[in-house]
Amino acid sequence: PPKYSAKKVDGKRAYELARSGEEVTLKEVHSKILSIKLINYNHPFVTFEAIVSEGTYIRSLGEKIAEKLGTTGALSMLERLYEGIFYFEDEKALQPLELIDATINAYTGHPEDIDLGKKLPLNSLNIQQDGKYIIKSKDNFAIIAITNGEVSYLLNRIKQGC
Repeated sequence: PPKYSAKKVDGKRAYELARSGEEVTLKEVHSKILSIKLINYNHPFVTFEAIVSEGTYIRSLGEKIAEKLGTTGALSMLERLYEGIFYFEDEKALQPLELIDATINAYTGHPEDIDLGKKLPLNSLNIQQDGKYIIKSKDNFAIIAITNGEVSYLLNRIKQGC
């Protein structure tokens, strides 16, 4: 895997370690290339389609292809066509607020508090009864629970319209 992957090393993400300048050594991963097909070549760009086993790092595959061709390169674009039984065709962004069974509550404090995941005082909410609620900032929303007068996050900083 590349050093900027989400793999964990001693409990931390490899990309976090790499970004902080630490040396990252990851265990080798074996994967299978089930098929690979050249779609287009327009120097210096190569477009290919690959069917691979789970755990394959496509960016690493792109580097290996360049290496085998005796050059260097990097993936400039990656488009997933399908994963397992799911095919990606004309996807639409989910509207999670339409799918969540929770009441919308108004937060009267600074909206940035929601984005930063700050502890929310009960008296800063319009509805203060026990329950599960959605609160919104400009771009994000969070799901909170009020239990015995205490406010806690169930999910936080979720992009609206993602």
